[in-house]
Amino acid sequence: MRFLLVGQAVADLVVRPVDRFPWREHTEIVEEVGLFPGGCTLNTALALRKLGFRPDLVVRVGGDALGEFLMEEIRRAGLSTNWVTMGGRTSVCLVLVGSDGKRSFLYAPRASEELLIEDVPEDLRRWDWVHASGVMKAVHMDWAELFWRAKAWGAYTSVGVEYDPGGRWAERIRGFLPHLDYLFLNRFEGEQITGEREPEDMAEILRSWGVGAVLITLGRDGCYVAGEEEGYVRGFEVEEVDGTGAGDAFVAGFLAARARGWELTDSARVANACGALAVGTVGATAGVRGWEETIRWMRSREDVR
Repeated sequence: MRFLLVGQAVADLVVRPVDRFPWREHTEIVEEVGLFPGGCTLNTALALRKLGFRPDLVVRVGGDALGEFLMEEIRRAGLSTNWVTMGGRTSVCLVLVGSDGKRSFLYAPRASEELLIEDVPEDLRRWDWVHASGVMKAVHMDWAELFWRAKAWGAYTSVGVEYDPGGRWAERIRGFLPHLDYLFLNRFEGEQITGEREPEDMAEILRSWGVGAVLITLGRDGCYVAGEEEGYVRGFEVEEVDGTGAGDAFVAGFLAARARGWELTDSARVANACGALAVGTVGATAGVRGWEETIRWMRSREDVR
């Protein structure tokens, strides 16, 4: 299975623990400050690489030191930079992680938000699956055109939803949902898009808008899936160190399992395992393991009710 991932690459500056913010003249002491590759698309690509695939990336990074850092991380993972565009300033996210693993973000949108349909290769026949994320922030990108072209070439298509600072959730995604096989989102995002509070109701509305299958993540409770199979898939009990990238690891786990022929619910269980492993380490993808190790870990754990 050949994957093309389109969307967002960001430099993450992760600070922990931050349990209260130093306002104005105050100073707080922290234990860790680290620079990591980030952004939902790059996170998913790096996690997929660990899970045994070599996805191609269409992202924009800055022509600056942070952009060079991201390029080096992409190359170090053994991924191609053929469709990575450099220029301007790199998008940066300051991630403040509390002692409980919960996060707050300060985000500076720059190069990654300038993504255009022209950045994507015209001929998509070499890829079997086109996945996109960062769709709420790359406002100049013609996402409907991308997914229409991908489906025309016979590829599977999917999107990972993320926070929309403009609050126009449903408006941004309804135009391309009929071209999607899979939609990934969390419970909060589902509420914002559909106005519903229960995952079953969210999924029903989203599927009525044309998407093939919906996966709604529920933190340590696992996820809800609705497609050829429907229901809750329980999660795994782990200590949460840093929740950054858990959703991206979830997506990568699902893609990796489906690419290997696993059924929808079983693929969601692998996705839950990848998300659980991701939260146990600082950094978006540092905790993600290889495929065989992930499956062994998953099968050795009891599900959480």
